[in-house]
Amino acid sequence: MTVVIVDTNVPLVANGSCEGVSAKCRLATIDFLESLLHRGKIAIDLEGAIEEEYRRQLGVGSPGVGSRFIQKFFSEAADRVVRVSAPIDGHGHHKKFKFDGTLKRFDRSDRKFVAVAVETGAEIYNATDSDWLEHNEELSRRGIKLRFICGNRKADWFE
Repeated sequence: MTVVIVDTNVPLVANGSCEGVSAKCRLATIDFLESLLHRGKIAIDLEGAIEEEYRRQLGVGSPGVGSRFIQKFFSEAADRVVRVSAPIDGHGHHKKFKFDGTLKRFDRSDRKFVAVAVETGAEIYNATDSDWLEHNEELSRRGIKLRFICGNRKADWFE
């Protein structure tokens, strides 16, 4: 079973919560999440920052495919949630990964996903967060693997 990291924007897009996203992109996120639920594992931080973001943005009982995905993973498929220690310090750095140079501008709220990727080697899946796209080359040079569910151009994401 493949272990992956899922940025919160993926289930949000699946929910239909993101304005202007194309139907093709939304369907791609739904297909991805359904496939993952049947035969995959997700990696999150032991410190709880990713799970907290999922719960805050997707909420228990919120409508939508993405919210149901998260609820099912943490209840029915809890044995397929891989938790690793990936603490971020007060400056937004992980002990094995510094957000310096061009990555100084990288969104602090996404740094927890990078920390988990450093610890697991898992790929990070994104739907429509342009910060990943903007920093893709530098992250890749530093060993972080990204997958763009809706394509790696903004033009592919929106109607």
